[in-house]
Parts: sequence; structure tokens; C-alpha cells
Amino acid sequence: MYLVADTGEAVPLPFRLSAFVPTNLVIVAGMLMPNPSLKGVIFWQWANQSLNGASCPSPSRRGRARARS
Repeated sequence: MYLVADTGEAVPLPFRLSAFVPTNLVIVAGMLMPNPSLKGVIFWQWANQSLNGASCPSPSRRGRARARS
């Protein structure tokens, strides 16, 4: 289990860098489909932004300043 150095909190598996490829494979395949419809483009962009929004502001990736003594 991977722990955040500053806080000691466990990092959930989908938010680890090692899960980048498995979580993005389907989305990238959908975004690279040839001749997509407008609905398809909108859906895959939404899916991509939703995944980015769910993983980037997570507490496991948030930088925290250490208290200076």
C-alpha cells in the first residue's frame, strides 16, 4: 500500500500513477475512433474531463506544506 509522505494517508489505487494506463485506455480508445459523431465527441470529452476532475483534486495528490519548527 502506498502512503502519502506528508500525511501518512493511503492513496487509493485509481489515483496512483501506476493506474494511469488502465483507467485511461477506454477513454483514449473512444477519443481516437475514426469519424466520430458530434455526440460521440461530446461524450468522450466529458468522460475524459470527469476522470481528470475525479483524480486530480483528490487529497492524495494535493501538495501540503510541512510545518516548520
